[in-house]
Amino acid sequence: MAALASLRSRVFAATAVVAVLPIAAALGFAATRFARQAEVDLGRGLQEAARLADQYHRAQLETVAERALLMADLPKLKAAVATADAPTVEPLARDYRDRVRSDVFVVWDRQNRALISLGVPSGRLPVCAGDGPCVFVAEPGRLLETVKVPILLGGGEPPELLGRLALGLALDDALAE
Repeated sequence: MAALASLRSRVFAATAVVAVLPIAAALGFAATRFARQAEVDLGRGLQEAARLADQYHRAQLETVAERALLMADLPKLKAAVATADAPTVEPLARDYRDRVRSDVFVVWDRQNRALISLGVPSGRLPVCAGDGPCVFVAEPGRLLETVKVPILLGGGEPPELLGRLALGLALDDALAE
């Protein structure tokens, strides 16, 4: 306490405390306020990113569905599927898969037997309840989302079912990047 023995030392210490305390309180208040605002902004940014990712995914799935419907209506594919012969369908399926840049391309005949399965590990075909979107796990770390559509022949009522076509995309690290 020898340092505060003189009046001058006490006055200096008192003015230092009076000057430092309000500044420390203001900085603490501002830091808390900024941290809270940063968390709110980060939350908004994450919500926006999630919304954009969902919108991108829906747009991709709609594109896959449109391509599947267009593919199922191609005369060459209909003729190949009508044969129910896998070697006949395979070269056409490979060509079409490359053209539409689909991760999954599966064709079934009218008896629901897989004629060709591209992009899916053997024995892991999509099992979907009817036509439309379907998600399934193909292998660890790789989720596949497909759209299954009928391949129909003729304009009669009802049209003749030749088989089914599934196009799909892989939901994996490559897509995330």
